[in-house]
Amino acid sequence: MFNNSNKTTKHSVNKCSVLFNKFRKCLVRTASIITCTAIVATSVTPAFAAGITSGTTAASSYVISNGTTAAKSSVISNEVSTDTSVSWPQAPDITCESAILVDADTGSILYEKDAHRKCYPASTTKILTGLLTIENCNLSDTLTFSTAAANSINPIEDANLGMKAGEELTVEQALYALLLYSANEVAYALAEKVAGSIDAFVDMMNNKARELGAEGIGLCRTEHMFFEEDRIAAFREMICSDTVEEREKALEKILPYQQDDFTKLYEALEGNPVCIRFLDPPLHEFVPTEEEDIKKLAAAQGKPVEAIKNIIASLHEFNPMMGHRGCRLAVTYPEIAKMQTKAVIRAAINVKKAHPDWDIEPEIMIPLVCEIKELKFVKKIVVETADAEIAAANADIKYHVGTMIEIPRAALTADEIAKEADFFCFGTNDLTQMTFGFSRDDAGKFLNAYYDTKIFENDPFAKLDQTGVGKLMEMTLKLGRPANPNLHVGICGEHGGDPTSVEFCHKIGLDYVSCSPFRVPVARLAAAQAAIAENTGK
Repeated sequence: MFNNSNKTTKHSVNKCSVLFNKFRKCLVRTASIITCTAIVATSVTPAFAAGITSGTTAASSYVISNGTTAAKSSVISNEVSTDTSVSWPQAPDITCESAILVDADTGSILYEKDAHRKCYPASTTKILTGLLTIENCNLSDTLTFSTAAANSINPIEDANLGMKAGEELTVEQALYALLLYSANEVAYALAEKVAGSIDAFVDMMNNKARELGAEGIGLCRTEHMFFEEDRIAAFREMICSDTVEEREKALEKILPYQQDDFTKLYEALEGNPVCIRFLDPPLHEFVPTEEEDIKKLAAAQGKPVEAIKNIIASLHEFNPMMGHRGCRLAVTYPEIAKMQTKAVIRAAINVKKAHPDWDIEPEIMIPLVCEIKELKFVKKIVVETADAEIAAANADIKYHVGTMIEIPRAALTADEIAKEADFFCFGTNDLTQMTFGFSRDDAGKFLNAYYDTKIFENDPFAKLDQTGVGKLMEMTLKLGRPANPNLHVGICGEHGGDPTSVEFCHKIGLDYVSCSPFRVPVARLAAAQAAIAENTGK
């Protein structure tokens, strides 16, 4: 079971998290399979606080482009709009939410559109890819695209430059394509350039993640494992099945892939913890949209094309993020949870046999729970399946079953849910959107007006809303821990990399926070500063 030690013990620093994106090749080791980017977590403990002091900022000065400091009084405070200047060319009509063009020599802003808006990168893996490239290549080096790199992407669905085998870029040009355009085939080519192979680059990424403070994976989003070309067909067969038997037959095709995914994941982590979240998104995300793919699925199912199209249409939901997803899928289709449990446990057993000195205790996370009966239902499936696998293998291995707290009702009933959960993890993206009542995907269309009118001071998806969402988190802890003294609680997602959010998580007593690899130093510093402030009473 989880160690219930206080925040000063070493056990409380051993949790991490993972964020996923659609570039699947260059991640933590299994990233080549599971499409994940390592998100490391830092414990909110004073364990690493020694010797770290908080920085101060001189309120009376600002830094100009040449590195010198000038008095603020010398700065013109009034904003100037280039569109209203008669002598200035009309600004371009751009569709992006924000932009800025700066003269590198003078520091003058030539053009801006909502320049101060915080825009967090979606493909966080590419940042780590870029970092390793800069550390191991010269900008003037030539990058030649291999056939594997050129063919590594879906040209319709994936961001790409359309590079062909044999074509060349400089490393500098490739970095711009990687970090600005998020070109996936460029990421693949850079990985080959830096390490010689994808597998070798994955190892380098693992090492860099560890160097930055990574100690495991606290959120493995398994849904992205199903998008591989050799398994998406079987998963679509499962979706379009009419009977339990048909679904089980389709899932049996996926099981070996899933098991191999988790095997490589455990091997890469070398005994560090990993929390595996079972299937979460709605099923419509997996069905084909192209006519040719629909025809292939119909042929595989032995059904008319029109019948497949009807099934696809039936999966449409007006608000899918609040619809048939998460644990609701396991309630409707228990076969999915059974298959994933078998894959997790079998992989853990095999890796443990090969490495008896490694501490492998699978953590299985049931997503989107809002009712204790949901968790009981799905947990029963997981436990019965896991225990049967362990008994059949005559193995001695522990596992844990917990849930995400991402629905307000789950926070309100945490005392009940905690009785069935080994751990809680706050999914603050969903918890934020469900608490505020607006979609994180669409809120950007109107939030600027909220900033301008001072209704909101900042993006609640970037900086944790301590007043509302934070109160639900505090309530969860106050209700949950008395009901289950061994309850382990953390947070996964980008809020874990925001310094003020880290401080808040420390204050309310979370065991860990998680963030993207490149934000680890900031998160660790914030955690250290929070610990120091607590210890010194400041």
